[in-house]
Amino acid sequence: MSDRPADPPPPPDIVLRYATGWPDGADEPEGQRPYATWGEAGTLLVVTWGSSRCPQLPISVEVSDAHTVIIRTELYRPGGPCPRDFVPTTGIVAIPDGLERTATVRVRVDDVETVLPPP
Repeated sequence: MSDRPADPPPPPDIVLRYATGWPDGADEPEGQRPYATWGEAGTLLVVTWGSSRCPQLPISVEVSDAHTVIIRTELYRPGGPCPRDFVPTTGIVAIPDGLERTATVRVRVDDVETVLPPP
């Protein structure tokens, strides 16, 4: 029997990467609610609030129509204790096919909507 701790599970497949903190250059909205903004070419930045060690991360991204993206998140537990701090975490996801970005886009993260102008 090994005393070595088990490797933590990987983050959800759709998350290209994530980090604790607010995206550089993004305006922080009032309140601590999920938020989305355009990232670098072909990506969306999805901000959620929660534990720094056990963040809410996107688990699904889908286009419901040409101007609406729906993102669901779930608690990610990589192992070990989850501190009771309350911080933003930014997850980066690829923009799904079928989204028309030449007009206003609505991004709904766990039923909280952000309206984004064309990039």
